[in-house]
Amino acid sequence: FPSHDNSPDHFSLLSHLLEQLLGMGTKARVVSAPCLEWFLEQPISYQEQVLPKKIRARVSIEAGIAQSWYQFIGDAGVPVSLEHFGASASAQVLFKEFGFTVENVVKAAKESIRKARGATLAIENNPNAREAYRRAGLQTKDPATLLDVSKMWLL
Repeated sequence: FPSHDNSPDHFSLLSHLLEQLLGMGTKARVVSAPCLEWFLEQPISYQEQVLPKKIRARVSIEAGIAQSWYQFIGDAGVPVSLEHFGASASAQVLFKEFGFTVENVVKAAKESIRKARGATLAIENNPNAREAYRRAGLQTKDPATLLDVSKMWLL
């Protein structure tokens, strides 16, 4: 899953992930972010087009620490990451061992959707939160129906 890995296995894994999510009725897309710094240098309008605020269900996938992803995945996002170092084996073995699998990312996606839907209900049931959300240009009608996968992150 690392963004710099353009191997056939990398794309095959993402293809299987999207196939499984779409088969479950979850709209999903892949957003690749090979350089977060370059992304942040883009106009806000472009950033919003790539990562719409109204889509809160997101999963980041990083074969490294997730710290830089929290600003993108938000409070309903779920990172799939490697928060330690020191293991030695082939990438295929390590990815499986540390949860970089279709099954684990689908599990993270379901968790993010659950969190986004729960937050939506809380907003809809609180008039002050609903108004603040509206003023920010966000919608409260099920923002968790689209998932983006990138560096992958899943929206």
